[in-house]
Amino acid sequence: MDTKSAKEIADVTKALMKLGSNIDPAEAKLLAHESVGYPKVLANKYKLVKPPYLHNVLVNYGYREDGLCWQWTRDMAKHIQARNWKSFDFFHGTANRRRFNEHNSLVVTAKGKGVREGMLLDPWRNSGELYWKMTKDDPKYYWTRFTN
Repeated sequence: MDTKSAKEIADVTKALMKLGSNIDPAEAKLLAHESVGYPKVLANKYKLVKPPYLHNVLVNYGYREDGLCWQWTRDMAKHIQARNWKSFDFFHGTANRRRFNEHNSLVVTAKGKGVREGMLLDPWRNSGELYWKMTKDDPKYYWTRFTN
């Protein structure tokens, strides 16, 4: 593992630990590792083109199969939620629902907490590099739980 990824995992682990008083440090470290590393797998799978909006155009015109923000969220959730987490709950978060600038992301919370108390695990925004921040502190979006 390179130094940049190791630092990112350490920083994400620290942020995850702040989600609640009953967070298992080993789970936080594992989740951080998966959250930082798995977007790189998805970027290869999606044949990612940067920036994200250009990749969206390619998907919407049929030149790429996947890579819209909701697909990143779906695939991240499927991968991460394959484990039985004791410390965390996960939600499909959405902002600007059904608007031209709708955005979706996986949100992690301490068990029993809501989306507004959670942290984004957003690999789309930085083209396969994890963007993470508390949902309430995101300067660009107001996050809520996705509902049909």
